Formats: sequence, structure tokens, C-alpha cells
Amino acid sequence: ELNPKHVDAQLKFSQYLARRPEKDLVEEAAKRMIEILAATPYNVEALETLAFADFRLGKVEEAEKQLDLALATAPSQLRAAVSLANVRLSRKDPAGAEAVLKKAVEQSPKSPDAALALAQFYLQVRKMDRAEPEVARALSLQPSNVSALLTLVSIRLIQNQTAKAEETLKRIAALPDTQHNRIYGLFLLQNNRLDEAILEFKRLADASPNDHAARTLLVQAYMAAKRTADAQKVIYEAIRRNRKDADALLQRAQLY
Repeated sequence: ELNPKHVDAQLKFSQYLARRPEKDLVEEAAKRMIEILAATPYNVEALETLAFADFRLGKVEEAEKQLDLALATAPSQLRAAVSLANVRLSRKDPAGAEAVLKKAVEQSPKSPDAALALAQFYLQVRKMDRAEPEVARALSLQPSNVSALLTLVSIRLIQNQTAKAEETLKRIAALPDTQHNRIYGLFLLQNNRLDEAILEFKRLADASPNDHAARTLLVQAYMAAKRTADAQKVIYEAIRRNRKDADALLQRAQLY
């Protein structure tokens, strides 16, 4: 029998192989999962990995069977539900995909991720009237869920509700997670609202002098607005503070 620790190692390695572009490596991943499932037939992670490998190998029906078994074994496993929905979509079965995700929401009514998965499905099939309530459900459960907020932005842009999309982007930028604090400024920059973009990036750069990304975007906004002297001032001030600042040195070189 396989040692449990050995099974975990095999799973991780096979998941890596299954994502490789080489067909023979994907086949090797499937082979390893079949061996594990012979010893532990209801190993959900192995079933999911085998399904992924089978799907990549064009064995769509086999992939669907593996995911059906995974969900029968662990009905609240959202990852398997999402994978099964994607497989059914690939088989031109949107009703079947929807049924899987609706059941996932029923299984986990307090899960923002389940509601969001259903919302993203509706977004994919362009059923906006059904997508927005599911996003609202996800956000009622987790108001700061960035993926849900970004999905809401996509819905509102598709519906040509630009002002509402902009308000949501402001909400994302205001979250404590600084990973997304530049998103509203990028929206302004992409829409050629240069004066507003400059103010937004300047606010971020002043609040966090070590935020090189905000400073870089501020320089880009200045350059787009043909305010070269202001861009140079930002760069030279950064170099004055740190002569080894690679980002500032690169931008200085790009100015000439």
C-alpha cells in the first residue's frame, strides 16, 4: 500500500505535470493518479487531478465522470463544482453547468466564493440580470471580496454603467489591501482623464514614498499629459533619496 505521505507527494508532483504543455507529461500525471485511485478510490484531490489531466488530453467524458464522483464524495467541494461546470460548458451544456453551480451555492449558502462562482458563470454566458444578484450575495457575506468587486465592475461596464463601475473601482482602491490601491488611477489613465489620474497617483505616492509602482504611474501620467518637467522632478527627487533606485534610474533613462 502507498504511504500517505508518498500519496501527498505524488499528488503535488502530478498536479505540476498535468499543467505542463508536453502531452507525455500530462499522460504521466494521469497514470500516477490512476495508480493512487486504485488504492484510494475516493481520494477527491486525485479525482480532480485526473479529471484535469483527462480534460487536457481531450478525454472530456472521462473528466466529467471523475468530477461527478468527486462531488458525490465531497458535495461541498467548490473547486470540483467549478471544474465540472467548465467541462459542461465545453460540451455546450450551459444548463448542466448552471445546475452544478446552483447546487454548490445550496450546499454552502454562507460561502461568498460559491456565490461568486455562480455569478462569474452568469457573466460568462452574458446573463447579467442573474449575475448581479449573485455578486450582491457574495458581497453581503464578504464586503471586501476583491474578486466579487471586480466581477461587479465587469458587469457594470458590459451594461454601460460606467459611473457605477467607477464607484466600485474607488471602493476597491480604498481597501486596506494595497495590492489593488492603484486600480482607480489606472482606470482614469486608461480613459485619458489625465489630470484626475495625476491627482490619484500623486496622492498614493505622497502617502507611501516607497510605493515605486505608484510613483512610476505618476511619471507616466505626467508624460501622457506632456508635463515633462513635473515627471523629471519626481524622478530626480526619488534618485536624490536613493541613488540606487533602479525604477527611477530606468525612468530617467527612458526620458532621454
